[in-house]
Amino acid sequence: MVRSSSRRRTAVRAAALVAALTALAAAGCFGGPEQRRNADGVSVGVGTDPSPAELGEQHFTFYVEADGKSVADADVRFRMHMPGMPMSTDDAWIPAESRGGGRYAGQGDFSMGGTWEVVVAVRRPGHDPVTVAFPFEIKWELK
Repeated sequence: MVRSSSRRRTAVRAAALVAALTALAAAGCFGGPEQRRNADGVSVGVGTDPSPAELGEQHFTFYVEADGKSVADADVRFRMHMPGMPMSTDDAWIPAESRGGGRYAGQGDFSMGGTWEVVVAVRRPGHDPVTVAFPFEIKWELK
């Protein structure tokens, strides 16, 4: 026969585990970058929500590391354009907000299907800026 205090402890432990897993998921500890690029000693990754990226509004998470450590004090900006489309060459840079731990978040819109490029610029204090590009193939269908 199991004692009620033992059942309570088990329930409390289960609740604590669920809370911890929920916190990790909210912090972005599961998953991670879908693509990663390196330039001048800086590693930049990008993850999307929805994943894989699709037509319409897109939430981006950028992961920035240097020397194997998260970079929390960078100015991260990105722009979205379709290579070969003259109308998209002057797209504005969108600032990404720091989410801590080297993660930065921003939103953009894949307004049409086709080949897109998300260009990410990282400026760290005391270092030269780094720019990397990520290709995305967007299907024409809405989900």
